[in-house]
Amino acid sequence: KFKDTMIFLAKFWYLPVAPLLSPASLWIVPASRLIGLQRSLAERTVLTVHEGATTIWLSRETVDIKDILTVLNKDPWSLSVKETPFINDLQFVEVILRAGNSLVLPPRSLYAIRSDEGAYVSRVELHSALSLFISGISRS
Repeated sequence: KFKDTMIFLAKFWYLPVAPLLSPASLWIVPASRLIGLQRSLAERTVLTVHEGATTIWLSRETVDIKDILTVLNKDPWSLSVKETPFINDLQFVEVILRAGNSLVLPPRSLYAIRSDEGAYVSRVELHSALSLFISGISRS
């Protein structure tokens, strides 16, 4: 199924990004578990659910980067205003993805993934040369 997804993405060669791919990730999300808050710096980030169903917490970076770095890899569903006062400034949406669904995220997105029944989720990042450089220095 993962190979089928890559063939499907190859059809979108006309997206305005250079054909630079970071390594794809395949996450196995056990039932009642989550993948904490992640930050996407790629030109496009594609999340695809291969089996099961997931809920995606999705937001744009609208607060200071120092604040965002304090909540990375944490559960956004359990953050309170008392611990993180800026959480009220983040506008977010929850998206439910089922098997076979993909979600294309814009640059500078924040997302977290949880599943009530368990799921297989892949992430592919499509980079331009500049976004690949920026994501490389921001992770080090």
